[in-house]
Amino acid sequence: MWRHAAVWLGVRDLEAPALTDADSTWLAVDTLATLLHIADVPEAMDEFESLESGDDLLRLIDDMAGCDHPDTLAVLELLGRHHPDPAVNKAARKAVMKARSR
Repeated sequence: MWRHAAVWLGVRDLEAPALTDADSTWLAVDTLATLLHIADVPEAMDEFESLESGDDLLRLIDDMAGCDHPDTLAVLELLGRHHPDPAVNKAARKAVMKARSR
């Protein structure tokens, strides 16, 4: 929860601990994990602007493979099954294999 608190403080221009790239990846996984609890995943994915295809998303997916969030595999599997871009699907499936082999 401290990562969420740090973001909350930071957006209010209050003193907050600095977040690393790993912390940002953890927060991305945590945010996307909400999709695991939504019935209509493809429609819900449309609401996440950060899931638009592109190099940033592909880098994020690659970074997720090394993330220690408990829902990392489930989020990557979800992206591999439901994202509309085949390149993202493939990257997510590769990241699942990387994460499992860690």
